[in-house]
Amino acid sequence: MTGYVGKHPGRRDRLLTGGPGEPWITRKAIAILDALPLDDWHVFEWGCGESTDYYVRRCGAGRVVSVEHDPAWAERTQVAVPGSSVRCIPLGPEYVAAVQAGSRPYDMIVIDGRMRVPCGFAALSRVRDGGIILLDNSERKRYRPLLCLLNAACSRREATSNGVWCTTLWWIDASKVEAALRDNPAPAAEGGA
Repeated sequence: MTGYVGKHPGRRDRLLTGGPGEPWITRKAIAILDALPLDDWHVFEWGCGESTDYYVRRCGAGRVVSVEHDPAWAERTQVAVPGSSVRCIPLGPEYVAAVQAGSRPYDMIVIDGRMRVPCGFAALSRVRDGGIILLDNSERKRYRPLLCLLNAACSRREATSNGVWCTTLWWIDASKVEAALRDNPAPAAEGGA
């Protein structure tokens, strides 16, 4: 789950991850995001919390769609982050397919919830050319199929680490997506983070 709005005050090491109102990703990944002009971007995120607050403040109300599987957490985030759009969807095919809603491609898709590998495969068709896919905890071995896919579909990659976990950002090249999907078939669905 992305950062916990007010749930664990003081429990995060500020050298490792974001502070209040920042995503719970590596500091270097936050610095990369801070340098981007997100003010007119449309963002989709699996997992919600502090990151939702960050993206709504940076992109504007109505430009961020968050999907969360935990009803209590979804409600808490929706209340804590004015202007957010948090959808609560149980884990399963609808959770993964939530990124397909909407008519326009997203400028950035953040994968920091559950079912990350199938979510990442679904995200690739919904991010604009030159848009970003961000995967937190990208060091986990079970995400290798997704890393292979995104590496094949990107024009630029920034892998960051805080010594405990990694956050990776890929700038997607639309001309590489079809071949990347062909050469990296989606594995069987998984339900964990």
